[in-house]
Amino acid sequence: MKILVIQVAVIAASLLVVAGVVFWIGDRSVLVPSPSATLEGFFRNLTTRRYVRALPYLTDSLAERVTPDDLRLLLDSLTARTGDVMNETGEGEGERMDGDMAEAVVSVETSVGTFAITLPMRRGQGVWKIAGLDGLLHPVAEH
Repeated sequence: MKILVIQVAVIAASLLVVAGVVFWIGDRSVLVPSPSATLEGFFRNLTTRRYVRALPYLTDSLAERVTPDDLRLLLDSLTARTGDVMNETGEGEGERMDGDMAEAVVSVETSVGTFAITLPMRRGQGVWKIAGLDGLLHPVAEH
């Protein structure tokens, strides 16, 4: 019984250390997904037309204003300009962080070329979320 109490205490202490690093010290990319990883997950759900699963990647204030149909229309508008999406990868080197704000870039390979899409990110409650979707309307062709 004494060993069980010690094990529970060690686990609780470990969880407190992780929580301290994420919330009090302000970890932005070691123990939490980076802005690029967050954007890549969002874009994977978007391009596979899992719009409801894409919504949790958005900040609360953005998610209140965006519906799955809005995401469908954004993707349709994007593919009308760039061609069908064939592959996407997060580009960490395109990531810029400043406190709890960041920009992340996803590189999208389409049927007509490769495009970079940059979206603003905001860190809240220990995780990065997408703060705006205007970048989907303005993809930049990569050479």
